[in-house]
Amino acid sequence: MTTQNQPTQKDNRKRKLVILLLSLMLAVILIIGSLFAFFSDMINGTENLKAGTLKIDGVAKFYIGDSEEEATSDELNCINPGDEIRVEIEVTNSGSKSAWIQGSFSLSAEDDKIDLFEVFEVYKDSIATGNLLTKKEVEGEGEDEDEDFFVEDGKTILNGTYEKEGENAEDGDNTLSTTVTLTYVIVFSEEADNTYQDAGITIGYEVKALQYRNNPSPDWELAEKYVEG
Repeated sequence: MTTQNQPTQKDNRKRKLVILLLSLMLAVILIIGSLFAFFSDMINGTENLKAGTLKIDGVAKFYIGDSEEEATSDELNCINPGDEIRVEIEVTNSGSKSAWIQGSFSLSAEDDKIDLFEVFEVYKDSIATGNLLTKKEVEGEGEDEDEDFFVEDGKTILNGTYEKEGENAEDGDNTLSTTVTLTYVIVFSEEADNTYQDAGITIGYEVKALQYRNNPSPDWELAEKYVEG
């Protein structure tokens, strides 16, 4: 015989079902909560990139023989067979990148029958210890005259304001120079005959710069194509 207030078997089953459902809900809540309950952190930022620059400036000075006095226009217009004309070109790289440097000279005559290659040679540094520049003839187009070029190998390295290659360092100074003086000697052969007397000759000089970094051997012909293109 049961009392009126005593839970029935049906009530016990309901209570167990409710407890089970609550337990399942709590378990689901704990599982879901555990998926998002972790520490986190991050960093971010920006950085700027800018390509380096090559910018060279320079001026050439001409000297006759061993003279330390810069040659005048009159002296340069009265050269003789056997003369040696020293050219010093001070080149400064004000760009940030280090560079290969190549010097060259062009000679052209008013009389196109004159062969300047026969009587002129150009040396780098000096006749005794320097290298002979390569002779290269370039044919003119249309009415343009042919020009005779004397071109060096272009293996001089000049530092930039940022990139330093360890050359041209001053003694006792950790500062690496961004300026170099290129010296050339133009030789007017003593065997030149009267064909060259009073011949009007124009001498042009050119200094090119080409990126040094990631460019272990300069390709000057390819560089010219990029400039012209």
